[in-house]
Amino acid sequence: MLEYVHYPLPAEVNAIGGYYVLQSEKELSFEGKRLLYLSGYGVVDSSCCGTGGCQYIYVPGFIADSRVKKDSAGNPVSLIEPVLDESLRQKVREDLYQQEGVSQVVFKEDLPS
Repeated sequence: MLEYVHYPLPAEVNAIGGYYVLQSEKELSFEGKRLLYLSGYGVVDSSCCGTGGCQYIYVPGFIADSRVKKDSAGNPVSLIEPVLDESLRQKVREDLYQQEGVSQVVFKEDLPS
């Protein structure tokens, strides 16, 4: 199990070539479990290579226990079970692509630590 901090949304994060915004946190009933995911968008507007953007979904995982405590800043913390099985990930991707109409679905484990 991993701890997931529920930060206030929407939240904008600035980066070298632009910024991204986490817009909302949602749950999806999926194979008898509650899948936690966040929707957002990224904008490239200060890059030497041009401009662009995309909408995406970030998936922390399945909610094992919701809002079990608070972090030092008072944000709620949930226990999350990561989605590690690749065939299950593919099913989640297909469902979220269809439901949300985004161009990317990224799982927590896909990101650099």
